[in-house]
Amino acid sequence: MENIVVRAELVAPVIVQGWLTLDALLASQLFERTGDVAKAHADIPLTCSHGLWSGSAALFENAKPVQVQLVAGLRAQHDIDPALVARMRGNVIQTIGAKRRREFGNILSQYPAREVRAVWWFGQGDSDAVRSLLDDLKFIGKKHAQGYGEVASIDVDVAQCDGVQDRASYPLRPVPVALWHGKKDAVRDAETWRPAYFDLNGRALCVVPEFVDRSVSELEALL
Repeated sequence: MENIVVRAELVAPVIVQGWLTLDALLASQLFERTGDVAKAHADIPLTCSHGLWSGSAALFENAKPVQVQLVAGLRAQHDIDPALVARMRGNVIQTIGAKRRREFGNILSQYPAREVRAVWWFGQGDSDAVRSLLDDLKFIGKKHAQGYGEVASIDVDVAQCDGVQDRASYPLRPVPVALWHGKKDAVRDAETWRPAYFDLNGRALCVVPEFVDRSVSELEALL
């Protein structure tokens, strides 16, 4: 195990909600290959201590905030098996009336995004295994079908930072207060801090990064 840096160059703005930690990124790649959720969460090639993976949140190089507008269609029809509806409602399948249909149609949604040259992660783990998992990474973040977060190239190299805290002893990812040994004045918030990140049962009071948009010089200081 060694301290590493992952740098993904992008050719399109990226839409990221949440911290998008390195362990979450690697777990998603493992799931793509295995289809096994338990294996994807257990076989991440990073150091893990007390359930905390040594992988930073996504750090954005010279980020410029932008707003993305996307059109989506709401359809006036059932999108589940009518037989299931029948069982749930006593064999009565309710139709969508004309009044309700008028509420459907196209809607305009806005998403906060970033224009960045690259996204960085720091961590501690098996660099060869990390490189292998990320070799076929094509997109980062949300709205892949619309081309957002498209990856041009991935580099994995050695670094000084372990992905948990920076050189000033501030957090680079959510860390439960009970496991934190860095600066006491770090920003705190309630966060999920381990996979699966969508599971609110893993939510706890954590120290978190104060910001994830960094200059090139700030990022290079962690190498």
